[in-house]
Amino acid sequence: MASGYLSQARLKAFSDSLHRIYGEPTGENPLRGIMDAIEQLLPMSSLSVDHVNPVDLSMKHIDDRYTEALPEIHEVVPQLIHDHPGVRHLIKHGPTPVQRLSDFVSERQLREISLYGHVQKLHTFRDQACMLVGVPYGAMAFVINHDRTYSDEQVALLAMLQPHVQRVMGRCALFAQFKINGHLTPREREVLFWMTRGKRDEEMATILRVGVRTIHEHVRRILAKLNVENRTSAVAVVLGGSEADAEPPWGS
Repeated sequence: MASGYLSQARLKAFSDSLHRIYGEPTGENPLRGIMDAIEQLLPMSSLSVDHVNPVDLSMKHIDDRYTEALPEIHEVVPQLIHDHPGVRHLIKHGPTPVQRLSDFVSERQLREISLYGHVQKLHTFRDQACMLVGVPYGAMAFVINHDRTYSDEQVALLAMLQPHVQRVMGRCALFAQFKINGHLTPREREVLFWMTRGKRDEEMATILRVGVRTIHEHVRRILAKLNVENRTSAVAVVLGGSEADAEPPWGS
């Protein structure tokens, strides 16, 4: 952006978007909150979330919004993805956390892409922004289409959001690897997660917006359910079990 500043309204929207993604329960599929946050920040015609294999650039569709009118689009995209200029740019220059298609493709070039005709059946398509987030076995691509060119300010907001999304997805990936046999409640699982991160009871109370006594009670129940005497043993149980690592919840 030429000015280097975001408007007060944009900053308020960004703050609200962070509340959305960090407000999702730890260990739950975070995609809904992330997609809500993106939609709050950027105008869009459609949004697609896809898992990308970095070895062969194959794709697995995960979720989307506003594509119901053209259900076959998710079969077409993996077949034609290598023709996409964003993918060619990635191969040539390496991955970047956020990219805007109009930065390196003219509107005329865009119309020549094989994918363009299919997406055009769904909605008017003039620009695309993509946010990449590292996840186990590849990257998650959040692809946002729009009928106008995305502004520098809008791309800056997406770039500001990316490290927060990366943190939430990484937290969820770690949580998915826990080896838990104690039938913990969702809140107990959250407390246990923060125990593995070395948080004290006072810190967990602040993070989860509950009283310290409530955290004490959750910890007591966690230790009882895991049949261990202390926190160190509880962390060892969930991080050192013998079961095979679970796949990330968004890959199911």
